[in-house]
Amino acid sequence: SIDCNAWIVQTTSDLFAEKILQILGDKAIFIGNRPSLPQPIRYVGMDMKEAGTLLAELLADLPNAGDTNEDGTLSCLLLTAPEGHKEKQDFLQGLEEGMETFHLPHTILDVLACPRTEEAGYAATLDSLSTYGRDIEVILVSSEAQAAGAAQAIHQSGWEVSKDFYLLSTGCSMDSMNALNEWQRSGLVFASQEDLDDLVLTAVADTIRGKTQKEYLPPFKLYQNTTFLQ
Repeated sequence: SIDCNAWIVQTTSDLFAEKILQILGDKAIFIGNRPSLPQPIRYVGMDMKEAGTLLAELLADLPNAGDTNEDGTLSCLLLTAPEGHKEKQDFLQGLEEGMETFHLPHTILDVLACPRTEEAGYAATLDSLSTYGRDIEVILVSSEAQAAGAAQAIHQSGWEVSKDFYLLSTGCSMDSMNALNEWQRSGLVFASQEDLDDLVLTAVADTIRGKTQKEYLPPFKLYQNTTFLQ
C-alpha cells in the first residue's frame, strides 16, 4: 500500500532510489546516501561537497598546514564512499576546491573507496599504511565509521594519530566527538544527529503539506583536537 502521506527511504543504490521514486513520487523522503537522480527529490543528509571543503579548512589550520616533512607538498590518503556513490564525487570535488581556496599544494597518494563501515575502513587503511608508510602525512575520511577503522589501523601498525599522521574526518554522532577528545582524530567536520532528526521531521511535515521537494542539510561545525597544538 502507498496510502501513507510520507515515506522515509534509506537509499542503498541509485537504481533502488529510481524505482522507489517511480512508485512513491513526491511522497518519498530519501535519507543517508544522496541518490544521483536528475529530477528534484526530497533528501535529508549531509552536504558532502561542503564537508570536503571544510576538511581542507581544518587542514590549513594544522601546524605547517599538515606538511610534517616540510617539503612544501602535502601527501594525502583519502578514504570515502564506494565507487558510484554521489557522496564520493561530492566529497572529492569539495576537497579539491578547498585545497585550492586555502592554497594547499598537495599530492593524493591514493583514494580508498570502500563500504562505509569500521571494518572496511580498517582494512583499506592497513593496506595503504603498509604500502606508503611515512609518505602519508594526512588521512582525510568522509565517514565516521571508516575513520574509526582508520584510527584502529594506525594504532595497530605502531603509529600514533596526530604524531605520525593527521586524521581528519566528518561525523554526526557523539562517537566522533568522543574520538576527538580521546585523540583519535586531529580534526572533525561535525553535523549533529539531532539536527538531522529535526530535519527529517520537517521534511515529513513539508511532504504532508505538499511543499516543493528540496534538500534538507544540517549546518556543520569545525573542531580540532587542541592536544597536539599545545
